[in-house]
Order: sequence, then structure tokens, then C-alpha cells
Amino acid sequence: MTSHESAIAERLHEAAERIAVDTDLSHLADLDPTTVVRQGPSRRRTLIAGVAVAAAAAVVAVGLATERPTVEVGPTQTTAPADDPAAPAHGPHVASPPAWFGTPRGGVQPGGLRSGRWASMAIGRTSDGAVSDPIVVSAFDGTYRPLDDAETVTVDGVSLRSVSFADWQALATDGTPTVMVHGSVDERTLVAVLDAVEVTDRSGELSLRLATRPDGYAEIVAPRVLGPDTATRRSLASETGGVRGTGINDVSDLTDPLLGAAASGSDLTAVDIGGKTGWVGGTTANPVGPLRFLLWSPRPGVVFEITTGDTERTDRDLVDLALATSVLDPDDWDALYGD
Repeated sequence: MTSHESAIAERLHEAAERIAVDTDLSHLADLDPTTVVRQGPSRRRTLIAGVAVAAAAAVVAVGLATERPTVEVGPTQTTAPADDPAAPAHGPHVASPPAWFGTPRGGVQPGGLRSGRWASMAIGRTSDGAVSDPIVVSAFDGTYRPLDDAETVTVDGVSLRSVSFADWQALATDGTPTVMVHGSVDERTLVAVLDAVEVTDRSGELSLRLATRPDGYAEIVAPRVLGPDTATRRSLASETGGVRGTGINDVSDLTDPLLGAAASGSDLTAVDIGGKTGWVGGTTANPVGPLRFLLWSPRPGVVFEITTGDTERTDRDLVDLALATSVLDPDDWDALYGD
């Protein structure tokens, strides 16, 4: 592990310790603090992880993720996400949860990793309902908080910003708009993709395309404008918390479940969820242990992710939980899961 990776792991551990004290769950000090969730009836708080929301498996504790190179974690949220005028107007609901999931616990998940206008796409190697070595490409004119921890690297005489963890790496240009690529592939491949990005700014929206792709790669998610990365999101957690907990998170700002799953850099497999396509995968680029995830769109405009550190859970378990998950409007969600 490099000194940079060690520093990330140390900050995650320290943040987890602070949360463990705040929640009187000191035995969970080694857990990933990526997401803080407030339970409804008993008010006890627990920790779960996300992947796509983090938008990077490298520091995700996702997680799905992502997560997230150094996520700042403070006291547990005390205000409902409805107080955030930009919060997504929906939340996950599980009326009949599987026995292993238990009674859902509602709460809020912190967001706000991105600012400004964003456009993203994804490429990967495809075969028989699977994607390997995915790479996500983005252009933005705002900020991306994980890049606050970036190191400067020079490739072919060009200065780039780099954030990495395990085999996952993000490379970003300086200047505005920023162009960023990330995935669990070799640096030369990332650089080649970065060199091929063409960005345009028309009618107030950024757009991008690739002039060329690495051999064997296909476009798996067409370029799209991302939604705002809100400060808070409605979220559910399983009764079993901690590193073996399971969470259901709203990542609708990413607009496409495959784009969110590809952000992990992990190999992905398509699964059927009531006639809709979901994507499952797993990541070990996580300081506190392996995670598995599933992303799908239960209805147009909504993307949910399930993440779990429970190594006993199968793809079928995640699919069954997705099938049991519905979308609630904010007032109904807050009445059921809020204070």
C-alpha cells in the first residue's frame, strides 16, 4: 500500500472512530463511514456504505460509491432530507423485506461530492450480458471533492491529477472544463482514453465524445448530462449494520444504473429485475473489506443502488431485495421513515 493509500485508509478509520463514539457504537470503529443512516422508531443510528454515489470504488467504503476518496464525515444528520430544496423527490421503500434484511431503517445519506455542470459516459469490454474493465469518462466545469486529495503525475510531458486506491485510478486534467477518466485498468489505457476525449459546450450544457477507443472497447453508456449531486439523499439500511450491513441508496443523479455500476471499475453482470436490467458487481478496493452491489432503475428518472458487506448474500438475494423495493414520494417516505 502506498503512502497515499495509507493516508486515505487512516482518515477513513479516524472518521469511523468519531462516528462510533457519537452513536455509542464503539465496537464498529473499523467500519466505513461513507454513509450515515438514522433509524426511525428507536432513533439508534447505524452505518452503511454506498458505491455509485461515491462515484469511485477506490475510496468507497463503497459506496456502490463508491464512494469516495476522503469523504468528510461529521455528526449524524438531524434534519430530514425534505429540508434540502434540491433533494431528490423520492426514496426507497421495502414493504415486505427478506428475512435476512430485517426491518428497514430510514435515514439520510450525505452527498455533495460534485458541483457545476457534468457530462459523463462509459466504455467497457462486453460479452454475453457482462462488462469487464469499465472506464467512466466525465467533463465538468465545477469541482469533484475526491480530487482534493489528488497527486500530480506527469505522463508524456503532460501534468495530470491522479487519485488511486488498490487497482482503481482516476486521472484528471487541470483547467476548465476538467476532463476525468477512471477505472481499474492500467494507466496507459486511461491516458489513451483521456487523450481521445472531445468536449463541447453548447446551449449551456457540456457534452463529450471519444474520437477513438482502446481495442476491444465499446460504448456502454452514451454521453449524458448528470443531475445535481444533492447534499442529502433518502436511504434505507438493514437491521444488521456495520461492515456486514446492507443499504439501499438513491443515485438518480447518475441517470443510468450501468453508469453508476461502471464507476466502481469492477467487472459487471446483467441481471433481470422484473423485466428491467440491473447490474451486479463487487469491489475489494475498500479499506474495510469487500462489497457487493446492484444498481437498477425501478422507474424512469430513478436509479437505486443496493450495497452490502454481507459475504453470505448472493446475486439472487440482491435481486430479490430489488424486486421488493418500490419508490415513495417525499411526503410518504418522510411520514414512514422520518422523525
